[in-house]
Amino acid sequence: MNSSYKKVKILLVAQTGLWRNAFETFLRSYAQLEVETLNINRSEVFFHPEKAMPSVIILEADFLGARLGDELNRLKLENGHVTSVVIVDTSAQARIAKEAGAKVVWIKSMLYERFDIKALIP
Repeated sequence: MNSSYKKVKILLVAQTGLWRNAFETFLRSYAQLEVETLNINRSEVFFHPEKAMPSVIILEADFLGARLGDELNRLKLENGHVTSVVIVDTSAQARIAKEAGAKVVWIKSMLYERFDIKALIP
């Protein structure tokens, strides 16, 4: 690996299950990405004093449900340098994520067709 090469640290926040496992494996296939997942409850998503904040947080909208907009706003206020990527199931979730300042919004059902690693590199 080139010494000037720096990996992008990503935190994947999604519901535990087959989809998250598959997407995590997909992300880990990119050498440029250092992927971390946490087993945390919904109220602790953006507060990890024991760990440095990543460059990018990929958030599954369903994980936060109705608190999606509030938590994205909180992320922006407390960790403005973090790039937020939100994966949504519905157009309503996409609207909320965009209004709350998500840098990238991807629709889950089209994710593998539309995935662009450049969106994850700040």
